[in-house]
Amino acid sequence: MKQTEERAAAFTNGSPSQRTRAAQMRLEQEAAAAVASNSDSEQELDGMEDAMGPLSHERGVVILEHLERRWEMLHSPLHAAGLLLDPEFQQHNYDGRDVTSVEVRDGMKNVLMRMLPDMEARGNAEHQLSNFRNQWGCFKPTLGTETMYAQARVLPAWEWWLTYGGDAPELQKVALRVLSQVASAGACERNWSSYDFIHSRRRNRLKPRTAEDL
Repeated sequence: MKQTEERAAAFTNGSPSQRTRAAQMRLEQEAAAAVASNSDSEQELDGMEDAMGPLSHERGVVILEHLERRWEMLHSPLHAAGLLLDPEFQQHNYDGRDVTSVEVRDGMKNVLMRMLPDMEARGNAEHQLSNFRNQWGCFKPTLGTETMYAQARVLPAWEWWLTYGGDAPELQKVALRVLSQVASAGACERNWSSYDFIHSRRRNRLKPRTAEDL
C-alpha cells in the first residue's frame, strides 16, 4: 500500500517527461502481461486437443445427429406458418429465396390440414392466403387502409390479424392460433420453479387433486 502511494506521488509530482516515461512503462508492462496470458490460453487449448485427440468418425456422426435434431426443431411446420402469416415479413427474402419456398409452403399446408380438418374451410383459408400473399381482395391497400401494412411493423402479428383479418375468418383463425404462441419458455420455467415449492422429490405424496388445489 505504501509503495503504491509513493509511486502515485512520484507520478503526480514528477516532470512531464518523467510522467510520460512512467505511463509508457506501465503500458509496456500491461502489454507483456496480455501476451503472457494469451500464450497460457494457447497452451491450454493445445493441451486439450492433445488430450481429446483427433475427431473420430463415430464422434463426428454423433455431433451431426445433434445438429440435425436442432435443425429440425427450429424448422417445424409451425415455424413455417408463422413466417408465412407474419405481415411484417411478407415481402422479405432470406438467403436469396422468397418466404414462399417449398419448405415453407409444405409447412403451411400441414398446419392448415391439422387446424382446419373441414375441407371447405381449408379451401377458403387457402384462397384467403393467396389474397394475403398477393395483397388482393380485403388485403389490398386502399384509400382507407393504406396504413395497414405500415402497422405490421408496429403491432404484434396476432394483433394485426385481429384488426385487419376480419374479412378472412378461416385464415384469421389459423393466424391467431399460430402467431399468438410465445417464442420463449420463460413462462413455463417460472411455473415449474413455483410448483417446485409444492411438489418435489421430498414432498411427492400429494394427491393430484390436492396438488391442483395448492
